[in-house]
Amino acid sequence: MGDNVVDFSSRQEDKKHKRKEEKFDALQKRFEKALPIDETDPKKKLLKIFKKKK
Repeated sequence: MGDNVVDFSSRQEDKKHKRKEEKFDALQKRFEKALPIDETDPKKKLLKIFKKKK
């Protein structure tokens, strides 16, 4: 009897997490299009974005 039990909440959480990752990737692509930066290191990328331009 216990073999046929399906845990819907864990499947829902997995789908929810996957959607969040997809939204994050889409948002990240939008930002990269808006502010193209050739830097590959994520920390340096952030610093470059938020530094004041003279």
